[in-house]
Amino acid sequence: MKKKLFHFKAHPAVMVIFVCAFVFLDSRLVLSAACALLLHEAAHLIVMRICGIQKYTIDLTPFGGMIDAETFESQKAYRQFFCALAGAAANAGAALLCYRFAPHTDFWYRFLCANVSLAAVNMLAAWPLDGARMVYA
Repeated sequence: MKKKLFHFKAHPAVMVIFVCAFVFLDSRLVLSAACALLLHEAAHLIVMRICGIQKYTIDLTPFGGMIDAETFESQKAYRQFFCALAGAAANAGAALLCYRFAPHTDFWYRFLCANVSLAAVNMLAAWPLDGARMVYA
């Protein structure tokens, strides 16, 4: 029997916040922010898999996403650094691609802003953001 490599946990308030956001906010804003968050966390997962981290937990909280890997602290410093950098780098790259190549529509502008915001905030050296993890590594 194959072991499960990851666990997914979602805080109960996440669905309430998501539904309220869709009801009271512009759906393009909510969808673009959700896509930027998904891109950010997927980049972390891809780099963790490349670095050999096999077991992790994906947490969806009211404040965003978080990936907790079992063996993250035992990894070499440069691997920790690149795992932490991956999310912000993916958001910055997506923002650059949106700025250069995306059509000038409302959704793509909001996706650009969501990616720039997510990359900038996550580079702050405040725990548990990615910037603090990079400084720690």
